[in-house]
Amino acid sequence: MRLDFTIANNDIDKSSRSLLVFLALMAFLVFSFTVVKNTIQKTNALSKSIAENQVKTAGLRSKMAILGSLDKNTLSWQLQTIEQVFPSDKPVMNLINSLKNTARENKVSFAGVSLNPGTIKNKPEKAISQEESGQLQNISLAININGTLSNIFNFIDQFKQTAPLASIDTLTINSLSEDKEAMIKAAISMTVYYQGAPVGLGEAEAAITTLDEQEQSLIDELKDYRVYPEVQARESVSGKNNIFSPR
Repeated sequence: MRLDFTIANNDIDKSSRSLLVFLALMAFLVFSFTVVKNTIQKTNALSKSIAENQVKTAGLRSKMAILGSLDKNTLSWQLQTIEQVFPSDKPVMNLINSLKNTARENKVSFAGVSLNPGTIKNKPEKAISQEESGQLQNISLAININGTLSNIFNFIDQFKQTAPLASIDTLTINSLSEDKEAMIKAAISMTVYYQGAPVGLGEAEAAITTLDEQEQSLIDELKDYRVYPEVQARESVSGKNNIFSPR
């Protein structure tokens, strides 16, 4: 009986060792499969990322080639002209300066000015997106002026060709007189436009388009706009002089 029990125990030990070896082998195979699978997935993701970066790099190189072919002096002049007439920031101070000088040169005086919005703050609190930067923005302005009829019309004609870009929406004259030199009152509402500058060159895959003939013609027209020296806002203003009064 003791011999039989010993033989049975030996058989159990052999079976246990075989099972342990099998389980260890299965664990190794599962681990190896997981490692290989993760490695393949990471390799595929890396290959995809490399391919995408190659496309972006090719797009950026194409853009650089186009930009490099442009005449820097012409491009600088175009950008400066557009910025003066169609600024990227809210042109409150330049607008007031243009109104003041245009009024002085055409001998009209201001009886009232209403500006909406009336803040001078230009910088946004957060970065704007590419889509938001392309949206047209404007300032609404209502003014009351005094002068002869001819001077008022001269003021309007000149201001429409003065930076920043503006459109005359309505003109209301209180009364007309046969006397050409009679002083009359006029109410004018206008809109002044500006647009945020692009925040980048767009997606790398997107192509850069150069100006066509119509766009080039529009820029050529902008060079004829009257531009007064840029002014900066001051923290405090003293005195009681009317800056809009003709001298």
